[in-house]
Amino acid sequence: MKKQRTTEWVENIDIDYHIRQFETPYQSTIKFCNFLEKNGKLGGRKSSELILDAGSGSGGNIKYMGEQFANQYIGVDLNNELVELGNDYFLTHGLEHKLMQGDLFNLSALVKQPVEGIISFQTLSWLPDYKAAINSMASLQPNWIAASSPFEINIELAPPSDKGLGSYTRDFASGEKAQFTGPLMLPWYFIVASK
Repeated sequence: MKKQRTTEWVENIDIDYHIRQFETPYQSTIKFCNFLEKNGKLGGRKSSELILDAGSGSGGNIKYMGEQFANQYIGVDLNNELVELGNDYFLTHGLEHKLMQGDLFNLSALVKQPVEGIISFQTLSWLPDYKAAINSMASLQPNWIAASSPFEINIELAPPSDKGLGSYTRDFASGEKAQFTGPLMLPWYFIVASK
């Protein structure tokens, strides 16, 4: 099986997609956080507990979680431009979150403090070897790991006007909507694994 390139994550990035999420969290973020709260992973936790976002992009998900739940948040992403964008946003807005540029396949080289939980929003299914990324997460010995991977969506998203890989929705005959990115349908699901 041919492994996917990771160059898609560092070339031709839609910066506006990431900037928009700082002001208006995406439905996938809200639904995933609701899932984590319902399963006792976020909400009512000690503020000293550290949550790592593996594949954080510019940190829009971290910003939303920081507004909703009293934890400390860090993120790791391959794309240095997105890491710098997020860290600049956090600094400008007085937020104590931190993003680091790095390899999800070698998290133990970056993250030295104990981690309560690890989240991965819409990332694992795009990696060339998701099992190696999960093993890297597990090497940090968190109490839990949660991931979102392609869900039913209840908003209307128009296709990108430039024919790029932006997200959009399509209606099914049943009345349900599905999210697409480029030609791929993304029927999102959420999972959590605990010690």
